Amino acid sequence: GEGVAFATFFLAESRSICYGHPVNGTEFIRRARKWAKANGVELTVDASRGKGGHQQVRTPFGLTHVKTGEIGPGLLHAMLRQLGIPKDEF
Repeated sequence: GEGVAFATFFLAESRSICYGHPVNGTEFIRRARKWAKANGVELTVDASRGKGGHQQVRTPFGLTHVKTGEIGPGLLHAMLRQLGIPKDEF
């Protein structure tokens, strides 16, 4: 009903506010590099370690694979967690 539609819209809007505009793979890597540089953290990107346009991104805290297209809020949160990047600093 109407309540469900409103709740879904509100949740979608609150996620977009938390994460800013939608992020694609290139933007994710750019922002992750910026965060790493600002925090003195080594970050490597290896295209040869990914399949089908994916790239492997690694920090001392972990690694993730970044796709070329748009990254939704759930996947974005998981990738940040895997790399040890606080979402409020991204």
